[in-house]
Amino acid sequence: MKILIVDDSKFNIITAQEVISTSGINCSTITANSGEEALNIIDSENVDIILLDIVMPGLTGIETLETIRKSKKNIIIIMFTSITDKKYLEKSFELGANVKRKNRRF
Repeated sequence: MKILIVDDSKFNIITAQEVISTSGINCSTITANSGEEALNIIDSENVDIILLDIVMPGLTGIETLETIRKSKKNIIIIMFTSITDKKYLEKSFELGANVKRKNRRF
């Protein structure tokens, strides 16, 4: 199984990798720093799960999710964010994602 972690924060990527590593899940992780980079990876690799930040510069997580869903790729996508504006969460649900709120430490 391959998990793609997409976030513009290196801290969040490293934290997610550590959590996955210590969980005992038999998988490999791939990372992307932007929505654009994530889409390129998805086009060239078999990805089973995507952990996708909503707030990123350039292509946002919502736009990335929408592009993936339009391409008919059947990938589990888990959105995470520190924002509390329900419109982003509702849009994520409408596009077929699971949403997990992340707590920023800084």
